[in-house]
Amino acid sequence: MTNKTRVLILGGGPSAMTCAYELSLTPERRALYDVTVLQMGWRLGGKGASGRNLSPGMGGRIEEHGLHIMFGFYQNFFRMITEVYEALGRPAGEPLATWREAFHPFDAGTIETFYKGVWEPVSLTIPRNDAVPGEGAGLNDARVYLGFLLAGAIEAVFGWRALQDVNRVAFPSGVRWDRAEGDPSEGEPDALVKVAMWALRELLEVGFDVSIAVEHRLPRLLAIIERLEWGFDATARRIAESRREWLLLFEGLDFIAALVRGIVADGVLLDGGFARVDRFDFADWLVSHGMQPQTRDSFGVRFLYDAAFSYEDGDPDRKRIAAGVAVRTLLRMGFTFKGAAYYKMAAGMGDTIFGPMYEVLKARGWPSSSFTRSRGSASTRRARASPPSTSTCRPRCAAAKTGTTRSRRCAA
Repeated sequence: MTNKTRVLILGGGPSAMTCAYELSLTPERRALYDVTVLQMGWRLGGKGASGRNLSPGMGGRIEEHGLHIMFGFYQNFFRMITEVYEALGRPAGEPLATWREAFHPFDAGTIETFYKGVWEPVSLTIPRNDAVPGEGAGLNDARVYLGFLLAGAIEAVFGWRALQDVNRVAFPSGVRWDRAEGDPSEGEPDALVKVAMWALRELLEVGFDVSIAVEHRLPRLLAIIERLEWGFDATARRIAESRREWLLLFEGLDFIAALVRGIVADGVLLDGGFARVDRFDFADWLVSHGMQPQTRDSFGVRFLYDAAFSYEDGDPDRKRIAAGVAVRTLLRMGFTFKGAAYYKMAAGMGDTIFGPMYEVLKARGWPSSSFTRSRGSASTRRARASPPSTSTCRPRCAAAKTGTTRSRRCAA
């Protein structure tokens, strides 16, 4: 009779595999927990699962359900995946030997905007920095934020291509990225950033108190100001609609102004503030703080819904994301990313994430029966299954008894 605590993890997706990884991280934890991952089918990864098409003429093409990226503020993920690749200890020169070879920084983005009945692309370049994802604290060093200001000025004056050229020269990419080490110190807030955050919190507390006082003591004055502002915004929008660039600028300013007003008026960055506004949908919350209703469908607002697939039943007219969650995500996405705003994988998620995680779990001594096929509920009888393979690169790999596959062994 074992004295271990038995843990059953339902599903083999990212959250499930992270749980399994953390519960077996140290010998002490492995001595405490007997973990079983229960899932339908043999392929790990959940919605991030990927495989390779071995049909004739397909060349082992990677197949997965849509585009997946990793944002640069995913501190916990990059900490874990760095540990995974270090534990694998793949020799230099083999494909995907390090996490840097598996995840490459990307600074370009294109968002579609609907203008005069036609969808048109809006391209932009996001600043880079030398901070290392997975290392450091939430905020970055003051050098990073000063760099953001300089990069914004370059893009505003010379365009997004100019900033992209600057990023290529100033920051590593491609093979240079694979061999780089970054500057972990840029991922730690210095004294200047700490003082700035203290001052910001103080100002937000004052602004929160003032907004409550005005709302309760001068409601008529507040209503007059809101009507005047609404009229000005409506007039400005009519003028801006004559040119796409003007409209994009107006909608961007309209969105940012409502966001700042909402953060101040509702004390979002104060204790309990995010939860306080989570009962509202993000776009509804912005409109309640003065954003024009037409701006709800602007590329700046729609981006967040698109990035998180936040549509009920996939219906684009039924946007749903909690305001507190949205604000927290935007602030993290814009001000706490390390290295780059997001990272693209050099292969499928099976090759870059779930295969390596599975190999590490196997090396920790997990028996094959730890991964089993679910037939109905957890209480039903479970059939013993072979260890799952996250991707099939070649027939000889698919037949491997260990069940583990990886790009370095099975490159197409």
